[in-house]
Amino acid sequence: MAAWQYTFFIVPRIEVEKKYQRVPQTVDEQFNDEFVGWEGISVDSIETILASSFGTRRQTSYGPVVFGQEDISCVKLLFSGSVLQNVTVRLDLRQVVAHQIEDIIRLCNQLDGIIVTPEWKTIQCRQDDLITTIKGSDAMRFVKDPQRFFESLNLNK
Repeated sequence: MAAWQYTFFIVPRIEVEKKYQRVPQTVDEQFNDEFVGWEGISVDSIETILASSFGTRRQTSYGPVVFGQEDISCVKLLFSGSVLQNVTVRLDLRQVVAHQIEDIIRLCNQLDGIIVTPEWKTIQCRQDDLITTIKGSDAMRFVKDPQRFFESLNLNK
């Protein structure tokens, strides 16, 4: 993943609530590997949301269905049979567009999901919450000022 890309997951709200009895501010790092997934979600129903923002779907040789380009912005869907097990979103913050974020929020709400950040924090599927989180990310710090970003890494050593 490039420094200007922001990656996060969408996970089933019901699985989060089952494990934690509520939606906590953070989840365990292993959580993304523990939940069952979504039964009966078809790629076709997801395609109607994502195709206009990310392009047509393609099946990768290593398994996931991908909307978009992995080296830019994309949404990866990993299925096990008919069960959608994993939704990973990668956004190129140098060129992210509003309708991509809107469509991600639509998908998250359709799946009744929760967004899990790289720091394992949970955020609700609301556009303002996602944008605020992205603005505070290391990827956005890099996009705004790459030199200052790298200088701050050196200061933290």
